[in-house]
Amino acid sequence: AHDVRSLQALDARLNEQVMQSRQSLVTHYDDLAHTVTSLRELHQSLEKPPAFLPSADQGTVAGAVKASAEALADKTRLVEAFKSQNAVFRNSARFFPVATELFRDRLRADPEGSSVAPLANEVLISVLHYVQLPSDEQLARAKQATEALRTAAVPSSFERDKEIVLVHAATVLERSSKLADLTNAVLTASTPEAAVNVDASYARGVHAAAVAAERRSSFMFTTLLAAVGLMAADFVSRYRRAARVDREIAAKLSAANEALLREKERETELVDLKSRFVSMTSHEFRTPLAVILSSAELLEAYGERWTPTKRSDHYMRIKGAVGNMRELLDAVLVIGRSDAGKLECNPGPMDLARFVRESVEAVASTSLRHELRCEIAESLPEAEIDEKLAVHVLTNLLSNAVKYSPAGGPVDVKVKADRADLVLEVTDRGIGISKDDQVRLFESFHRGKNVGTIPGTGLGLAVVKRAVDAHGGTIAVRSEEGEGTTFVVRLPVFRPDEPPPAKLDQRDAVRTPSRPEPETSVV
Repeated sequence: AHDVRSLQALDARLNEQVMQSRQSLVTHYDDLAHTVTSLRELHQSLEKPPAFLPSADQGTVAGAVKASAEALADKTRLVEAFKSQNAVFRNSARFFPVATELFRDRLRADPEGSSVAPLANEVLISVLHYVQLPSDEQLARAKQATEALRTAAVPSSFERDKEIVLVHAATVLERSSKLADLTNAVLTASTPEAAVNVDASYARGVHAAAVAAERRSSFMFTTLLAAVGLMAADFVSRYRRAARVDREIAAKLSAANEALLREKERETELVDLKSRFVSMTSHEFRTPLAVILSSAELLEAYGERWTPTKRSDHYMRIKGAVGNMRELLDAVLVIGRSDAGKLECNPGPMDLARFVRESVEAVASTSLRHELRCEIAESLPEAEIDEKLAVHVLTNLLSNAVKYSPAGGPVDVKVKADRADLVLEVTDRGIGISKDDQVRLFESFHRGKNVGTIPGTGLGLAVVKRAVDAHGGTIAVRSEEGEGTTFVVRLPVFRPDEPPPAKLDQRDAVRTPSRPEPETSVV
């Protein structure tokens, strides 16, 4: 009975593994092969029905097992076809964006091919959109874009690159559709029904055997009362074991169904996350790249005639744009390492007072409308803290306090020790955060509904939360819309046996110099 019920659990596991491979959650097929092998071995063990079944029921069970084995063979062929198609699809899906971006960028740089660059870009966008959110409309758009690129004339030196892009685009579109059909065919295969038929025929045989045994025991009751009692006890024991196994299999089936539902929900979340990530990165990288390209072109054209001061100004613009891109990439890397469980915290000795002052001064130098006030407790104990993660925490909180206080005003920073914890408070008088947004405040890419046109990526507070978690600390927020926000960070970075620090009486204020409003925007 256990082997018969295991057919259904293994079949559900096979469906789950196919879904994981389709969603690229796993990059190998070892688990798929192991599950298929287990199903085959299980069918082989069931080919010979138990001897205690009546002969008619043995034939019925053997026929049901044979039908189930044939259904498994059909499903195995579908799985092999899926593995082949999926391997080709993943290869082209990885290579297609790289080849298309390189082809597009080379076209843009070539006077004769620059008119074709938008066609290549449309092929890239439409094909990726179809892969992420497949629909008939997206497929038609992607095919129309590839056909337009195919008929477009390009310089002879680009023909080979064009052909490579078209081949991989066609492969991605074709294989994606085939993979969807194969996945659906695997999930709707008749193996579950066949396994149920095996279970039902086996149960009928067991029931018939039990009825026959009961009739024989009734016939011999008067002379074999003791033997009947032993047989009844054995029957009850076997029935209880079967019931227990049934409950275990039912629990496994329920867990498998719940796992499939979670995978489906995770797939939806991943598609949404990928879409938001592509949208965010394309938007946030466009501005610094435009600055770099513009300054580089101007330096190339007029650099020899410009004064050193003007050349230096454009060099600084390029450096600033590169720095913005590096900060965005750092934020993405911190979140990626944290989500993968690989974000390391390497604490070391730190002069907290110096670190806080320098961070506040660095942010204050970029803002002319804000007064950054720093209040640090005297005699802070020696701290053990990861400086890189601490920079993420303090810099992001200060930058947000300045950025989301567009009207200017004071920003207060308070640092003190509370037993083994470092307590850091950052308070602004800005636009504040609504109660609804506070629930999702530390999610990646989430931004408040009241930010308006204030630029941002939605990654800053997500990075802060992960850096605080890496230290084993906590972060809390108090905010009212239109009145300002206070973030309170607690990090266990002091040794518990250190004496309590003195009360706050050392005050430092970092203020921007008093001068007229500049023409540039305030950070």
